[in-house]
Amino acid sequence: MATDTVREQRPSEPPLRRNRDVLLLVTANALSLTGNAALPIGLSFAVLDMTGRAQDVALVLMAETVPMVLLILLGGVWADRVDRCRLMIAADLVRAAAALLSGVLLLSGSSSVPSLAALMVVYGAASAFFQPAVAGLLPSLTDGSQQLQRANGLMMAVSGTTWIVGPALASLLIALQGPGAVLVFDGLTFLASGAAVAAIRRRRAARPGVRVDARAAEGDSGTSMWRDLITGWQEFTARSWVWLTIASVGVMFALVIAPLNSLGPIVAKTAWDGSASWAVIVASLSAGRVLGGVTAMFWLPRKALFWACAAVALQATATAALAGSASLALVVATNVAGGFGVGYFLTAWGVMLQQWIPADRLSRVNSYDWFGSLLAMPLGYLLVALVVDRLGVSTVLWGATAAVFVAIVPLLLNREVRRLPRSPEVEGSAR
Repeated sequence: MATDTVREQRPSEPPLRRNRDVLLLVTANALSLTGNAALPIGLSFAVLDMTGRAQDVALVLMAETVPMVLLILLGGVWADRVDRCRLMIAADLVRAAAALLSGVLLLSGSSSVPSLAALMVVYGAASAFFQPAVAGLLPSLTDGSQQLQRANGLMMAVSGTTWIVGPALASLLIALQGPGAVLVFDGLTFLASGAAVAAIRRRRAARPGVRVDARAAEGDSGTSMWRDLITGWQEFTARSWVWLTIASVGVMFALVIAPLNSLGPIVAKTAWDGSASWAVIVASLSAGRVLGGVTAMFWLPRKALFWACAAVALQATATAALAGSASLALVVATNVAGGFGVGYFLTAWGVMLQQWIPADRLSRVNSYDWFGSLLAMPLGYLLVALVVDRLGVSTVLWGATAAVFVAIVPLLLNREVRRLPRSPEVEGSAR
């Protein structure tokens, strides 16, 4: 008989704390994300110190993002073709070199906007190969579906924490040594991340129960990269719950997250005391993500994807509170709730992909997920810039509140989303 929730550890699955390789991967990802969270602050203040031009800040930030958009699909192909640990180590070394050189140039006073932008192009290109490899590697390191669930929850909890710690460290380093120190710190986190990945022992072994396409055993790895890219697209489009969820996440990034990121600081400045209030709001959102990830570590319903999608509706409370210029305490509380829904969803989503997508194609499908998110954000920022003067900040944020439901209602109505069990094991036990 199938149970609706995971409540206790199966005897055959050791506790996650004993899985050295998973803990090393979580550590590597945490170090990498901490540097990523500090980077935009360091770059922004570095450029402002050099030129004082907001356009130059946007140029340098775009220089890091655009290569990721262009190369993320190729990164997914490579992560499915080669040893994922080696690919992650190479990406970390390239990013470390770009960040360290940027920091040294800034500290020495020898940097310029063009040189910083060029180094960020290299940095962003390497990041496109790191993230798909992480998603593909995690399932092969776990010992069963429950441990995989816990590993994803731990990843999400740690990820949320890094987006609190990273900006705080960046602010401290800027106050002590200037923006260049943030770039040096970022580079050192990648060296530490690479060392943690290098210590992982189980690199190619397939975890029992992980789905592997039969064609992989027949030499599919010898196909061309173009063919691998097409195969990834076929895996992406074959399941409506996959492509519809990724499309909905893209809508969320473009119509909800982008307006929040760009207009939230304006609300904080006009309604409260500016940057300090916004920092508290951002921290509350990250804290909610941590809570959502921890909850998903220990509790996922049988129809995990459906309920995780429904939890995203909590994000509407956060946008509505900002749109209505509610009290700071209410905005913080609603951002904790919204962050909880997002953190719970992202953890469940990771588990579902890793359980249902063939392991030899997982990185490619994950790269399509990243591609949609990365492409949606700049489009969302552009849309906000085009309409905010005509409609006003509050109206755009109310529109973002409505967009939450535009994104999730099609998911909740989709038959596959409503019926898909959290794992093939649950599906088998229900028959």
